[in-house]
Amino acid sequence: MKSSISIMSAALLAGSHWAWAAEPTQELSEPEAIRLIALNDEVRADPIHVVSIVEGVRQCDQFQENHVRRVTVIRPVNESGGVVRRAGWYDFSWTAEYGWFLQEAVPSRGGDQMRVVSQLKGEIFIK
Repeated sequence: MKSSISIMSAALLAGSHWAWAAEPTQELSEPEAIRLIALNDEVRADPIHVVSIVEGVRQCDQFQENHVRRVTVIRPVNESGGVVRRAGWYDFSWTAEYGWFLQEAVPSRGGDQMRVVSQLKGEIFIK
């Protein structure tokens, strides 16, 4: 009896990360992607045009992120004192805490910090 309880406990613990892995509560919509890209790039949203939103998976070494959307856009970019239109690609991740979000490491006085532009919390910096 003890061994079957131990086996069941081990199986539940081994599979528990699947139980805690949340699924996106909503898809990344085109208007939401544009809003977040505009906030990320500190530009107006109206000149940004979405070409496609593609569902994918991101793999880095032994780590796999299952909820990723690559958004391809045409957007204005400042170059040589003028504004030109350029293609761009943004990889959005999803978590229950942030919703859809973009993140980047940015240097600051005293070391790096993370800049997160998210659906649920807006722009935040984490030191």
